[in-house]
Amino acid sequence: MAASRAVGSILGTLAGRFLRQAGGGIANRIAARNAIKAGPNTFHSVALEQIPNLTPASREKIAQFIQSGEFEQLTLRLSIATSANKKSEIAALRKSLNESMRLYRTVPENNLQAVSDALFDDLSAAITSKLAELNSEKKVSLTSARVVSAQAAASTRNCDLICKIDDLRTYDEFHKHFSRQVALTENKVRPPQIDSGSRIAIDRIYVQATLKEEGDNEERFHRETALLPKDIFENYPRVVILGDPGGGKSTLATKLCVDLARGRNRGSAAKAPFKVVMRDYAKYFQNSRVSIVEYIEKICGALYSTPAPEGCIEYLLLNSRAAVIFDGMDELTNTALRQDMVSAVEAFSLAYPGTPIMVTSRKVGYDLSPLDADLFEVLTLGSFSYGQRQSYVRNWFGLMRSGGQSERTRLAENFLNELSHADDLGGNPLMLGLMCALYRGAGYIPRNRPELYRRCSEFLFERWDSSRGILVEKPFERGMQNAMFALALNLMQSNDGASGITEKRLVQFTTSYLHGRYYEDFDAAQDAARQFVEYCRGRAWVLTDVGTDIAGNNLYAFTHRTFLEYFAARQIVRECSDVRSILDVLYSKLRVQEWDVIAQLAIQTLDERLLDGSNGAILALLEKIKEESDRSARIAITSFCARSVEFMDLRPAVLRSVTDNFLQMILAGSIPEDRKKHSLSSAARGLLKAPAELHPVIADQIITSITAMPEKTECLAFALSLTAYTGTADDRGGNYWNEVENQVVDTFEKEIEDLCISEPWFAVKMYQKGRCTLDEVVSRHGVKVIFEDGHHKMAAASSPENLYTFMTYRGQSLGGIEEVGDADSANPEGLRKEVARMLELLLAAPTPWAKMVRMHRWEHDETNSIPEDSDQLFLRILNVMLGGDRLLELVIGTRKRFTSGQRGSIYRAISRARKGEIGETKLRQVLDILPEDRANFVVKWCAREIDILEVHLQ
Repeated sequence: MAASRAVGSILGTLAGRFLRQAGGGIANRIAARNAIKAGPNTFHSVALEQIPNLTPASREKIAQFIQSGEFEQLTLRLSIATSANKKSEIAALRKSLNESMRLYRTVPENNLQAVSDALFDDLSAAITSKLAELNSEKKVSLTSARVVSAQAAASTRNCDLICKIDDLRTYDEFHKHFSRQVALTENKVRPPQIDSGSRIAIDRIYVQATLKEEGDNEERFHRETALLPKDIFENYPRVVILGDPGGGKSTLATKLCVDLARGRNRGSAAKAPFKVVMRDYAKYFQNSRVSIVEYIEKICGALYSTPAPEGCIEYLLLNSRAAVIFDGMDELTNTALRQDMVSAVEAFSLAYPGTPIMVTSRKVGYDLSPLDADLFEVLTLGSFSYGQRQSYVRNWFGLMRSGGQSERTRLAENFLNELSHADDLGGNPLMLGLMCALYRGAGYIPRNRPELYRRCSEFLFERWDSSRGILVEKPFERGMQNAMFALALNLMQSNDGASGITEKRLVQFTTSYLHGRYYEDFDAAQDAARQFVEYCRGRAWVLTDVGTDIAGNNLYAFTHRTFLEYFAARQIVRECSDVRSILDVLYSKLRVQEWDVIAQLAIQTLDERLLDGSNGAILALLEKIKEESDRSARIAITSFCARSVEFMDLRPAVLRSVTDNFLQMILAGSIPEDRKKHSLSSAARGLLKAPAELHPVIADQIITSITAMPEKTECLAFALSLTAYTGTADDRGGNYWNEVENQVVDTFEKEIEDLCISEPWFAVKMYQKGRCTLDEVVSRHGVKVIFEDGHHKMAAASSPENLYTFMTYRGQSLGGIEEVGDADSANPEGLRKEVARMLELLLAAPTPWAKMVRMHRWEHDETNSIPEDSDQLFLRILNVMLGGDRLLELVIGTRKRFTSGQRGSIYRAISRARKGEIGETKLRQVLDILPEDRANFVVKWCAREIDILEVHLQ
């Protein structure tokens, strides 16, 4: 029997909330759950074997029953009852098992009692053993008072229900037919950006969503083990999914329904997916107070043409054969109604404690009416990563009806190449789809931000409802956008942009705006304002309802900050007539690093009204810097001007002024240490992203400005790091900025040669460019220079890699070698010589070689193969050793990358020798592939006779 396996699986699924102490995000949750459910694959039931006349066919039916939802739910309840020592409930569960096996027709009636008792006794023993193991390891606790009480009540109801059922075949047929209908019905979606409005298979457009727990950082967010929709309930049986408007919450809910309906969920039993759209259920609730179960029964027949047999929904919910998805809790803007729905969902979760439940809601406003944190965990639906954007775009263009496959692929790749200047918008699926639609129609993504935002907002204004099949007459259409502009600026000025505006204030503001402009009569203006608010309600387009405040007042806010900032900028330009008046509004904000995007958009929009408006504004800001006494304000304005180069059409003369001003800021040492990286990096990236035809202007001005400087060190460091800010290639397909760096080296050869003697960073930089040898670098600064960070204090965006990592991974521009470590390098012989010489220098130097290595990479060690070149192998072994005991534990102890393969055996041997688990002889047998001197070095390090660093990674 597989009873023990079932016990482990069910305890792992039991309620993800019991695993919260595992911590560390979704990946650790999955690992913790897998550890809990791990155990023997089979369970030897001695009691069952002692029952006479138990045929092979009966044993097969018993095995099938153990994989059912009924058995899963009974095991869950028995686990809780055993943990809480509820003897009366245990007796009731014994009776329930007997009745369930009767319904499943597992064995003849004359053997039923004996078989069910034997299975129950063996199951109880397995649970007791498993609970003892878990409690000793403090992995899980099952004795939450509310959980115990809810499970006891559910057990009683289920026992009574089962006793009344004569045959399960009707319920089984409903389950199968309903799931098939859901798979067929929900499988088709209608993306709002698709012109045709046609429904398409969800798998053709869906991109795996990224979910994270509260506190997960963004880097780890996209690096962690992905949680697929079909696996959500296995790890988070009761969960709230929070996301931004247009972020994919409803799409995730639909995808989960389809996966469940198709039987893709992991676990011992298939589950019927019941999706409850909260705004629809709320109407039924208000009108007739129907329960959630009654509503589910209604939609089975009404939406899926599969009427449920009497008692069937109750049975499926009580026996872990269904899952419920409540979609759009945030769409209930009436405070009292929303609280009623929250209470209803919480009551439902307690009435059916074994039923997996997911609730979706927007982030904004959720905290005002949250679900009970003891019953539901919370995950956040994140923005698209770079890879997810690529997948979505390729899917989107792949759905085009016109053109062949090659044409669609070409459009997708061209779109992705152009997306870089609107990268901040691409993380939102709705906005990304809008830009795809714009690109398909126009053949380009407007580089002019105001134009891009205008077209996106117009798309939503004009086509959002119609694309969803909704026909609504827009109130005061003639002035609606202008009212939006004025409202956005008002919200920014009152700092209400994020939190929103109450419905009362929104009506008052809109009425005031309309009265006298579009309506003579105040009452007519007020009626129009109210219609406008009603129009916005429930639409995830530009402005929409987002919940309520503490006092219960309805709140409205812009769905995406993009629109808030764009509309505010448009209003500023509408109110101001020239550059001076616009800067009067913006300067006080810019000097304290506020309204950055609004200012860029406003100045760009000014070009539509004034000839050379943006050039005049930037020059005026540069003049204001000269008058500014506050250092932080000078930095803020200088950085703004440099970053604006990317988005504005500036004359060459103005671009020269911006470039020189930026370099003067570096020369003056104006940037405080704690703001250096942000201020310098963002400004430099913006400056160097000027249109390609203006790159020579910037390059010439860099050299011209540095030539005129008495002290050149800081600006030379910047000028030698241009490729770090821009990448290796510019828009014209050449390595332009690398050529500029080489021109800088040639122009300031004497100054840089002197700096190579005094500053290790310059020496390493010149070695990377092939201008000096490794011996020269080491002779000047010692072998520690190989491990020093790749940052210069004024080259904050330069590569953080030290020279060792540079040699191991990249080696760009090193004597013509494109990739150090790449057998296909342009100069493989030169590569081998450089690596060999570095290793010779290291082994000849006394240890420790350096104090510590701050920036350390080891991802390449996920490859099991061993390089033919022993230098390359030793290079990688040293790379792991540089990480010390902690890295060895990460690579060998917690990762399972090297369970096989030659390189894996070497790393495991080094790790075990370092911990004293194997002796020198065994280690040398593994290291016999290395030359003797290098094997000796590794052996000494493992024996802790030498240390290569004073301080290792902690």
